[in-house]
This record gives sequence, structure tokens and C-alpha cells, in this order.
Amino acid sequence: MEKLLTDKKIKEMLLKAAKGYKVAEITVEYAEVDGKMQMTKKKEVKKDVPGDWKALQLLLESERAEEHCDAMSDEELEKEKQRLLQELKKGEKHE
Repeated sequence: MEKLLTDKKIKEMLLKAAKGYKVAEITVEYAEVDGKMQMTKKKEVKKDVPGDWKALQLLLESERAEEHCDAMSDEELEKEKQRLLQELKKGEKHE
């Protein structure tokens, strides 16, 4: 049986949560008019969902695990952190 969520898909979802995103929320109200239910009001609101630091932490941890960061120095870890933060900033520019 194929995995429902691949590692790549999970990372994409974590990256989206770490960066933040926009979402449209639609509210629809119905009322009875002449014995029939009809839509009386429809409202769409666009919201910004802020970036999630916990998702960023999970991304960093997964990168560390993949690259065997246990062997990396503090300086190397800091460089990797800065690289990932730069990638997040680049991703924000493309949205």
C-alpha cells in the first residue's frame, strides 16, 4: 500500500506552515423565503495565517537528521540555519 503522505509532502506542508499563508474563509447564510431555503448572504474574507515557529523547528530537526548534524560543529549548524531561513525568505517572495 502506498504511503498517504510522503516525506516530501510532509516537508512541503511544514514549509508552508513555517512561512505562513493566506486562506479564504467563506460564510454562507440561508433563510426560508416563500417556503424554500435560499441563500441570503455570502461573505468571503481573506486571512493571513502567520508563520509557525514550531513547524520551522521541525523542518530544522528533519534537515539535521538527514544530514547527520550530530557531526556538525556549532558554526556549521548556524550556517545551515541561516541557509534555511534564506530559503524561507525566497519562498515568501514568490507568493
